[in-house]
Amino acid sequence: MKIISWNLRNLGATKLANPFTVAVAGRGLGNNVLDYVLNVVMGRPVWAPISSGNPADIFVIIELKSGGHNKGQNANGTAIPTLATIVAAMNTMANNLGVGAQYQYLAAVPLITGRHETVGVIFNQRVLTWNASAVRRDVNNQYINPRTPFSATLTVNATGAQVVVTGVHAPPPSGGAAVRNRPPVNSARAVATVPQLATANQLVMGDYNCTPASTYTNGFGVVVGWNWPGYGTLIPNGTLSSVRLRVAGTQPPPQNYLSAAYDNLLYNFNAGGGAVERVLDTIANARDMTQMPPAPMYPASLVALLNNYNKVSDHLPLYMEF
Repeated sequence: MKIISWNLRNLGATKLANPFTVAVAGRGLGNNVLDYVLNVVMGRPVWAPISSGNPADIFVIIELKSGGHNKGQNANGTAIPTLATIVAAMNTMANNLGVGAQYQYLAAVPLITGRHETVGVIFNQRVLTWNASAVRRDVNNQYINPRTPFSATLTVNATGAQVVVTGVHAPPPSGGAAVRNRPPVNSARAVATVPQLATANQLVMGDYNCTPASTYTNGFGVVVGWNWPGYGTLIPNGTLSSVRLRVAGTQPPPQNYLSAAYDNLLYNFNAGGGAVERVLDTIANARDMTQMPPAPMYPASLVALLNNYNKVSDHLPLYMEF
């Protein structure tokens, strides 16, 4: 099973066609946003150093734009054609690669998670069947603000087992040093109280805007941190995943193009000893596929890579395979 989770920053249908500049287009990374996303999700050879060649079985899109703001209602507006375009492109690529018998995609019905936002869950219907979509409430039966989690319940066709895939998008840090992490940490703690997420076979992923080690000090002087009993991650704490808008020349790599450790993928089942999970640094590992052997584009083309990557997102993708 291969999973990709990616905050694609205000993803709407018109963004997918945004073209890359000549410095990057035609090098094998993709010529526009959709091309780039497909190459990552479908395991194309350009990313062989950091990801397997298997197409994803589950692709979770964080920050998918939608109309409306009433949590739990069906997503609408640009969310629907955007998902349809990505699904169609993934199916076309699977067929062109000759793996259509093993990989064909559908999207779970998306629901509104916050103001003009939803989560997209695309899955390989050869392996999985969608059962239900839901937005989650905390232990007090309240929606989590500003964006509540979205879950898609899937059945593994071969075994009949269920797996619940949940996407989260926490609020960003704000305030002074002692309380800066309060908004995202409180959001993470609230998600951890969702009753439905206390059961087995859960994948909870996305943009937490903090790390499992993040804390803040409350008004009573108590240090408050995460509380996710039963969940684990193979991504080392502090792994940078938030992408800068421009190169910070005074910082060493990778801090000169990455700024914070915000993204994670948590699970509460036995993934086995061969499980792999990481943040995919598609900037440092970019290669010019027009040369043989493929030539590294980083660090010589860092400015061009960063400028074009910002057309895609301000977050790197997450990868898990087991």
